[in-house]
Amino acid sequence: MHMDYRKELTIAKKAALEAGNFLKKNKDNLNKTISSTNRDIKLQADIEAEKIIKDIIKKDSSFGRKWNVV
Repeated sequence: MHMDYRKELTIAKKAALEAGNFLKKNKDNLNKTISSTNRDIKLQADIEAEKIIKDIIKKDSSFGRKWNVV
């Protein structure tokens, strides 16, 4: 099976940029702590950004469609 790594990299960049733009536009609403431990703080922003990235990878990437990795 041949994989177009340039295409996959383009998809990854698109996902990261879309998530970043969403976070910038909504930073005041997303800076709410969901959980916290001594080593980690989970913000609503983390959850929303992860969802955007996963959705784009599922839809556009060979990794998301063929191997269901996300």
